[in-house]
Formats: sequence, structure tokens, C-alpha cells
Amino acid sequence: EMENLFNKPYNDIVTLPRTNYTDDTEFDYEIIVEELYPEFKGVRVNFYQKDGSMKIAELYTVFIKSGFYICDDFEENGDDYPPWEWNSYPSNMWGVVVDPTDSTNHVYNYSGTTLGRSYPASFSGSNYKVECKFFIRGINTGASRLLLGGRVETSTGYGYFIMVNVLVRRIFWIKFARYTPFLIKINSSGSTTLSTLPSVFEFMSSNYGSVHQIGMEMNGDEISFYFDTNTGNTTDSEFSSGNIMLQGYNLSTITSIFFDDVCVEGE
Repeated sequence: EMENLFNKPYNDIVTLPRTNYTDDTEFDYEIIVEELYPEFKGVRVNFYQKDGSMKIAELYTVFIKSGFYICDDFEENGDDYPPWEWNSYPSNMWGVVVDPTDSTNHVYNYSGTTLGRSYPASFSGSNYKVECKFFIRGINTGASRLLLGGRVETSTGYGYFIMVNVLVRRIFWIKFARYTPFLIKINSSGSTTLSTLPSVFEFMSSNYGSVHQIGMEMNGDEISFYFDTNTGNTTDSEFSSGNIMLQGYNLSTITSIFFDDVCVEGE
């Protein structure tokens, strides 16, 4: 039923009073639509046994209209819409913290040394752009990997991702970081590289790297992505809709990843 809703124009997604479910007449269902913000709807689909009072299933997602922009800046009272509720694994390794480089700002930190995932509890879309800012902490020598995903199936982690491998090295008193961006897809066969961008080097004058921005836009089979000013594109048709997702991995506890301004613009 959610797939049917995904294929409807935004203005045709409306509340439907409880009625018999035509695909399986042993069940009733209802669609409850709530306008959370302008051009931003929360949609709940409830299923019942036919003529019964007990709810047996509930589905929930959100829909955004073309041109609508939502951004999670991880501030309690920021100028943007309130932050999403994030599902995070392992939960004790993710958290909103004071920006170590700017005490007036908050960021979303992943400090784990295993692969971590975090995604909004209620979002799905088809054609949209997702982007975020990030920086890393690197004390002496270390490595981190961070990913920003779109059209992701959250139960498996399958979908499209811009992945950035970060290597921090110190040679005598000089410390630098190398950022290597890829566009990949992850499916049941593993990870496949779809496109790459040139590596970027920077000198680090402290334990924290510069703020960088990454993003990915999906429109039908066309996928474009960027790391700062470097851009790339490709085509792929395996995934047509899904959530956004952050992923992180740190080689050791001396490295850490900080995300900010996770934003989505879509249809």
C-alpha cells in the first residue's frame, strides 16, 4: 500500500476512512494523513481484521513535495525544522554533542570502532537530493570511513552511498589528512564502486580537520554526487526509493566523525 502512495502525486495523498482492503478482503484499512509542515506530510496506514476492532499492523512514513527542503542541524531551537528522530546502531556510539571546534554549535558524533548506522525513524522518498557537512578528529595517525546514503533499505543497509575514506598521518611535526570519495551501491552481493572522485589532501594544524560537504542527488536512473567542489555522476536502476542513512567507522578511538546539517530536498 505504501508503494501505491509513493506513485501518487503529492496532492493526491489524502486521508482515507476505514474501508475493506481490495487486495485482501479479509482485512480493513485506513489512511491517516497529517500535514506536519507546509508541503510535508506524515502518513499512517492502519490494518485491521475485517469488521474487527483490534489493529494488527501499522505503517508510517513521511512525504515531501518537490522543492521542499528539510535540514537537521542538531540544534534544539535552530532556525530549521526540528530534528528528525534518529535510529542509531550501536546506539551508545552515536550522540549529539557540542562542536569541539565551535562551542555555539552542536554536531552528530560517531565514535565507534565498528560499523555504525543511523537513519531517520520516518522518511522515504524516490527522487531527492541528500547532503551533509562533516569533519573528523585525528590524533597522530588514524583512519575513518564515513558514508551518506540515499534510497536505502534500512533493515539491510542496501542502497546508494557516497563513501569517503579518511587517512590521517603525522610525519615528524607535520600532520595531514587524505580524503578519498567514492559513489558505491551496497546490495546482497556486497559493495560495488559506481564512480570515484580525486583524493583531496589537507594539512591539519590541530586534532580536527576542516569542514567538508558531501551530497548525492537521485533522479530516476541518474545519480550525481559531490565532495566539496568536485562532482561526478553515473546511472543505475537497482534502487528506486528508500530512506537516507549515515554510516561511520573509525579504525581506533583516536579518530572520530562529526556530522552536521543533514539536509534533504525532494519530490
